[in-house]
Amino acid sequence: MIGIDGIGGRGDKTINICNLNRQSLLLNRLDYINDYVNTKIKKIFAKLSKGSISNETFREDMKELFQELDSHKTDEKRTFTLLRWFVMESADNFHKLAISNLSRNEQEVALAFFKAYKNGTL
Repeated sequence: MIGIDGIGGRGDKTINICNLNRQSLLLNRLDYINDYVNTKIKKIFAKLSKGSISNETFREDMKELFQELDSHKTDEKRTFTLLRWFVMESADNFHKLAISNLSRNEQEVALAFFKAYKNGTL
């Protein structure tokens, strides 16, 4: 992790002083992505593939997930607010961090829905 003001900036110094790149925190951040974001997305896809939800419900569930992630990214009472913000900041970040271990088809669909959400068309 590097500070939001770049390498060698004030944020980078804080990261080093507080040891924010220690193994346990890195693993906790990874667990957040895998357990929270990825698991929720996989559950939504599983419901769709089983036919237990309609395409419209799938769209609504994805939108609700994105809204939840958006609302949590500024909630300082939650863990990893900067990571949450970073995941939701761009399609590239979302793809690399949140959905990279989904199947290729699921990645394409999730990414398209994410882009639609960010554009306000979901």
